[in-house]
Amino acid sequence: MEQVIDYILSFKQLCRIEEEIAGRLPLTAREATLVCALAESDSPRAGELARLVGLSPSRLSRLLAGLKRKGMVDWREDDRDRRAVDVALTTEGRTACAEIKKAKSACERRLRSRLTPAELALIKKSLALLIQTL
Repeated sequence: MEQVIDYILSFKQLCRIEEEIAGRLPLTAREATLVCALAESDSPRAGELARLVGLSPSRLSRLLAGLKRKGMVDWREDDRDRRAVDVALTTEGRTACAEIKKAKSACERRLRSRLTPAELALIKKSLALLIQTL
């Protein structure tokens, strides 16, 4: 009997999102997630962003530094609180997020073309439970 993780890894491989993103952009999967989280938020501070994407502050800092080197984000210290950092996407970062969304939409279309609405609903419910459990 296959383990749950085997199914997850198979799905990840079959969906090919990471390969599609890597083919279009110089980003890792974690960086792509962070770029899109920034696009959907209103210039959050680094601490808020870490909580939003489930990263430790130190891991987030390393990822943000890499994204800044790649021209995807910029940040500045808050004038009122020198300990706080406001993070924002650059034009390149917003363009990257649009490309990431295209890759995700392509995978979603492949899924929807092969599954019934009831099957999709069951999968979503099961994945939500899995995420809560982890």
